[in-house]
Amino acid sequence: MSLLPEYRKPFLGWVCYDADCRFCSRLADSVRNLLSGRGFKLIPLQNAWLTQRFDLRPPYTEMALITDRGVYHGGVDALLKIGAAFWWASPAVILAKLPGIKWLLWRAYRFIANHRYCGQNACRANCKRSILHGTRWLPLLALPLAALLLRRQVQPWVFMWLLAFALFLGCKWLTWSTHLAIKPSFLRSAAYLSLWPGMDAGAFLSKPKTEIPPASGWFTAFSKTLFGAVLIWCVASQIKNPIIAGWTGLVGFVFLLHFGVFHLLALVWQSLGIAAEPIMNSPLLAKSLSEFWSLRWNRGFNQLVRQFAMRPLRRRFGLAGATLGIFVISGLIHDLVISVPATAGYGLPSVYFVIQGCGVLFERSDVAKRLGLGRGWSGWFYTLVVTISPLYWLFHPPFIRNVILPFMKALHAL
Repeated sequence: MSLLPEYRKPFLGWVCYDADCRFCSRLADSVRNLLSGRGFKLIPLQNAWLTQRFDLRPPYTEMALITDRGVYHGGVDALLKIGAAFWWASPAVILAKLPGIKWLLWRAYRFIANHRYCGQNACRANCKRSILHGTRWLPLLALPLAALLLRRQVQPWVFMWLLAFALFLGCKWLTWSTHLAIKPSFLRSAAYLSLWPGMDAGAFLSKPKTEIPPASGWFTAFSKTLFGAVLIWCVASQIKNPIIAGWTGLVGFVFLLHFGVFHLLALVWQSLGIAAEPIMNSPLLAKSLSEFWSLRWNRGFNQLVRQFAMRPLRRRFGLAGATLGIFVISGLIHDLVISVPATAGYGLPSVYFVIQGCGVLFERSDVAKRLGLGRGWSGWFYTLVVTISPLYWLFHPPFIRNVILPFMKALHAL
């Protein structure tokens, strides 16, 4: 093998970059001395030797590392090989060995590589929107990972809220970035991202006229908020059994936030002419398990999974497979937010949601239809039994002891 001009040892290899790319050339110049100090030499991918030896021809889609033994590494693999030569980069190299991390790195690398010409007037008109579109999944992946790094630095209940907010903000960004064609104002976007728990970005970011909510709606929302507060700060403290006290406080939080405060927020936005439906839609009135989970309970999550999970899963696995897949995803998310902060009870929330998925599938069967489980009082009772009886697995005792009770003590509720 004919070599380029020889360099003094130690020599680790040639780092190859696209000389026709202004971004790549500037980046190469900025790290040239750093790499040279570790035994790397930078050369353009257009070098005739590289073309002959490795058949590297334009268009160049990735940088490369040619080791001193003539082994080719491209893209992320090349960056990790280079990083291994620097002690301060070793944590990133180790992290990349974890399942799924290299896939994420490749996704980010491909995005940057595909948009590296945006600063050269090649795609200036669409660059901003393309970047937002290309990074729409990044917060949903990066924010929970960042929260996980703080797991041992904060109390379990703080860690639970960090994870919950990380997932929430990631989902908000995902839904917002897919509706940029609406061209919402900065204030409308900021309100959607920070002051509304729903996930129907299309309705919120557009400007439909809505009716002024009646006074009865305000009374109902305030009543649910007050009821939740009473359960947390008055009732729970009077209960001797800690698990039951924690469960009481947990129910109080659901009423306070999901049924109360979030309903009040919806009324505020409706009063301002924005389409913001409460995320809870009288779940106790559901006459079937399908109606409960798809139309009445946490409609924000339903909107999210219908848009980003249900459709692709249904195309690949059919309606039954997609339905069960949605519940599995929900179970894994709840395991992350419930079992991981509690450091126990792993898998129990997932089992709960698998039961719900199987219950929905059974409800659609001929046997269930003959029994009337999808309508009337029979459907209502079936829904009540299936959703409530396994709740002990969803909010398991370790979660109550390790997360909810300390949180209530921090709020001076116990």
